[in-house]
This record gives sequence, C-alpha cells and structure tokens, in this order.
Amino acid sequence: MTGDHVPSTFLDPTYFRPFANLEANDAMQVVMSSPNVTDPGGNEATITYKVGVAGSQAAGNYATNVVYVAVPGY
Repeated sequence: MTGDHVPSTFLDPTYFRPFANLEANDAMQVVMSSPNVTDPGGNEATITYKVGVAGSQAAGNYATNVVYVAVPGY
C-alpha cells in the first residue's frame, strides 16, 4: 500500500498483511487516516491485493468481500 496517510506498518510497496476475518472476530484495520481531513491537496492511496494459494488447495471458484468504511470529518 502506498500513498497519502497510509499506516507506517506498510514499510514499502512490497509489504503485505492479511485482511481481518470478521467471522473470526478480527478487528477491522485502518488503511488510511489523517488528522487534517479538510486537506484540499487530495488524499490518495493505492492498494495492491496479493493472493497466496496452497498447492494442496482444490481447484474451483473462490470469492471474498473487502469492506471499506469511510468516516467523514467536519
């Protein structure tokens, strides 16, 4: 993940981390945040998704949902 106001845990564009699993009660993770929400400079981030498939995983169609929650500031 790269861009404006991304968490410092994304050390560089090759760093990845797993999504929260809501069925396992994992907490949602912040992917972009700023104390200056009125910044007129435009805030932008790029997310790259990476899939890891075990060789033992059966062939087939798989799906998942990614949910983003945008909280406005005034």
